[in-house]
Amino acid sequence: AYENIDKYLHSQEVKDVLKYIEPLWGGKEKCTYMEIGCGPSLIGLHMFKKGHSVIGIDSSHEALKLAQNIYQRQDANGFFVCADINNIPIKNNSIDLLYGGGVIEHVNDLDNVVSELYRIMKPSGMAFNTVPYLSLGSLSYRQIWGNIPDFPILKQIAEFIHITLLGGKHMRFGYEKSFPIYKLKKTFYKAGFKRVNVGFFDCALKFEFVGNKRLENIFVKLAKYKLFWPM
Repeated sequence: AYENIDKYLHSQEVKDVLKYIEPLWGGKEKCTYMEIGCGPSLIGLHMFKKGHSVIGIDSSHEALKLAQNIYQRQDANGFFVCADINNIPIKNNSIDLLYGGGVIEHVNDLDNVVSELYRIMKPSGMAFNTVPYLSLGSLSYRQIWGNIPDFPILKQIAEFIHITLLGGKHMRFGYEKSFPIYKLKKTFYKAGFKRVNVGFFDCALKFEFVGNKRLENIFVKLAKYKLFWPM
C-alpha cells in the first residue's frame, strides 16, 4: 500500500484537514504535534516538513508499521506509539497541537478520553477533532452504516437495533456515535478546555451510495446546511 506516497500526501482528504490544522500553529515557534488514530500519519508528515516534532498514537500495530515505513522512505522522523486513547502513555502538559480525525466517536466513555486529551495538552495547546454530527443525516442515511446518535432514548434504540437485533452487521465503521453540539461543548469544557468551538467541517463530500449523480449533488448541497451536517 502507499506505493505512490506523494499521491496520498497531497490528496484532497489531507488538504481538507491541513486547511484547519496549519492556521492553528502557522507562523509560531516549532511545536510538538500529536495525532490520535494516526494510521499512516500523513498529516504528521506535513507537520514534520514544517519543522515540527511528530507523535502518532494508534491501536493498530500494522498501521504504525506502515507509518514508520512511509517516514523512512521520506527521510522523516516520527515517534509512534501503539496505545489505547483511554490511557495515553504521554506525560502531562506535553503536546502543543493535537489532531483526531474521526476517532473519539468510537469510544464508549467520551468524558474519559477528552480528559486524557486535556491532560497531555500544554496550557497553551490546541486540539482539533472531527466527529459525526447528530443531524437529520445521522438519523437517516447514516443508519445504513450503523451510526449511534448520542442522545437519550435515540442512543438506546439505535444500539438495540444495530447491536442486539442486527449483530453489528451494518456497523460499517464499528461502534460510531454522532453528537449534538451541546454534548461536545459540555464534554470539552468539563475536561478543562478553556475555549471550545464547534462548527461544520468543510471537506470534500462523497455520497456514492446514492447511485445517481444528480441526487448525489443534491445530497452534497444539503450537507452544507446545519440540519444535515455530516461532520
